[in-house]
Amino acid sequence: MKRILVVDDEPNIVELLRLYLEKEGFAVVAARNGTRRSRSTPATTRTSSSWT
Repeated sequence: MKRILVVDDEPNIVELLRLYLEKEGFAVVAARNGTRRSRSTPATTRTSSSWT
């Protein structure tokens, strides 16, 4: 199973994405901010993207 990290400061968005992605077969790690993301994700798997 592939794992995906969802980071957003809006809890509703995190939950919506988590539900959708789990339905599609992903294991989801969710965080509400970058600090939690840094602690929950090993350095070798970190990626960053920003949508503006």
